Amino acid sequence: MMKRLLVAAAFTALFATPSLAAMAAQEFVQKAASAGMFEVESSEAALPAAKNSEVKSFAQKMIDDHTMANKKLMNIATQQNLTVPEEMAPKHKEMVDQVTAAAGGNVDAVYMENQVKGHEEAVQLLETYTKEGDNQALVGWATEALPVVKAHFEMAKPLAQQVM
Repeated sequence: MMKRLLVAAAFTALFATPSLAAMAAQEFVQKAASAGMFEVESSEAALPAAKNSEVKSFAQKMIDDHTMANKKLMNIATQQNLTVPEEMAPKHKEMVDQVTAAAGGNVDAVYMENQVKGHEEAVQLLETYTKEGDNQALVGWATEALPVVKAHFEMAKPLAQQVM
């Protein structure tokens, strides 16, 4: 009987939570900040080595746009007493390392392939948080950033095809 009550209480608590898929603010900051750092650092690595002028222009745009977005995110996170990571996640670091390693070869293709992947993931992250986020200041930031990141994604896809 006691075991049934505990199981029932666990199910009640489970279904009483607002949204099982909702992402906590700190987790969102970690993921968004890592993605933003990836955009800037991979673009800084690609810019001097890229051969294609459109890739160079794209890289500069990523540096400019994501530096600004990263600063806004950092300000909001600080105001909300959330921790901004000092380093990007291992998967983003690995992608930056790929771009750096390709600097003597086909950096354009490696960089653009990683930009498509990175922006696709960022769009998914932002879309999820705008719908299910638990922090209104961060939801506002994600809502503002989403159309810009979608535009970057749409720019990156054909450019990646062009340099492959």
